[in-house]
Amino acid sequence: MSLRTKQWIIAVLGSAFLVSLLFVQWREVARVREEAGLVPPHIAVPASSESCVKCHGESSPGIIDHWKGSTHAVKGVGCVECHQADAKDADAFEHYGATIATVVTPRDCARCHVNEANEFAHSHHARGGNILASLDNTLAEVV
Repeated sequence: MSLRTKQWIIAVLGSAFLVSLLFVQWREVARVREEAGLVPPHIAVPASSESCVKCHGESSPGIIDHWKGSTHAVKGVGCVECHQADAKDADAFEHYGATIATVVTPRDCARCHVNEANEFAHSHHARGGNILASLDNTLAEVV
């Protein structure tokens, strides 16, 4: 192998390394800008929730803004996936062709987040509502 060939190989490898460094730096800057809120995250609205986002965007935009700031919005998890309910549930009601519940409980979250729901069920936070039934709830001793 001649000296000229070696120089070309080194030049090509060096250029490839430099380009890869620039690409990694560009991706890191983009990530930090998104984390800092300087760039809005890419929101993926699933087809099942398009009508929900459109209607609630006009009638109650705070709910949609809250959702847009969530990991669920970035990952394409919409309204119906979390708010779907069984018609037998006490809080279930018919809403534009879908049976939903307004309040999403840890049991609802457990449909997708089995490990997290199990951890929550065994934490003191899961028993936080017991204070409401306590006769001595001044200092939240039940919790």
